[in-house]
Parts: sequence; C-alpha cells; structure tokens
Amino acid sequence: MKKIISLILFVCMFCGFVGCEFSSDNSGKNGNHTEWNFYPNGYTAGFPSRINKNAPRIEFWWVETYEECQEAIELLKSHDSTFDKTAIFTYDGELFDTKYCFEISLENNLTVPIEFGDNPFDRRAGGVKITSYAFF
Repeated sequence: MKKIISLILFVCMFCGFVGCEFSSDNSGKNGNHTEWNFYPNGYTAGFPSRINKNAPRIEFWWVETYEECQEAIELLKSHDSTFDKTAIFTYDGELFDTKYCFEISLENNLTVPIEFGDNPFDRRAGGVKITSYAFF
C-alpha cells in the first residue's frame, strides 16, 4: 500500500514539474526576442510588479535630466504623439535627484512599436504619461 501511494505521489509531482515547463509562454513579440528579453538582464524599469503581466503592456523609459525630458517630449510631439495631462516638478538642486519616467502603452492604437535598439521617443505614441520622481 505504501508503495502504491509513493508511486502515485511521485507521478503527481513529476507531472506538476513537467507541466510548469510546458506552460511557460516564450512567444516573442519583438522580433526574435521575448517580451522579457527585450530589456537588459535585471532591468525592472523600477516597477517589477507591472512588467511581463497579462495586463496592458506598458513600456517604461527613464531620462536623467529635465533637458532630456524636454528633448524626448519634443521628439514625441514631432510624430504627433498625444500625452496624458500630468504635472511634473523640475527641481535641480542638492536636496534630491529628480528623474523622469515616460509610460508608453502598447495597447493604444496610436502607439507605433519600435524595433530593438531604436530610440524609444522617435515614434508616434498615444497617451504618454510623464511622471517625475525624487530620489534622495
């Protein structure tokens, strides 16, 4: 009896481990790269809970300075991109470091997908959301 129960448990565990291997979705949407491999190894964009989910696909792109933020906005505007209304602060001092995050939804019909290695701001995008963050 113990042998039969052990055999049943072994078969169930084996099927569970094998099933996990086959259930992972490795289909790529960015050329030969999977969604996760589109970004560098270890890249989380600062929002690991929102990366690689079945929810709306969003790209996060960060710039370091307000000047880079303005350049990115102008480049997106040159392709008739649309923006969500948000307020950002532009502090540039010693108290904290300000970074700017661009959220570009790939679910928006106006958003043009980019190829691996392209400038993420050199395209048309719909509903771009810009947020500023302070890092101490």
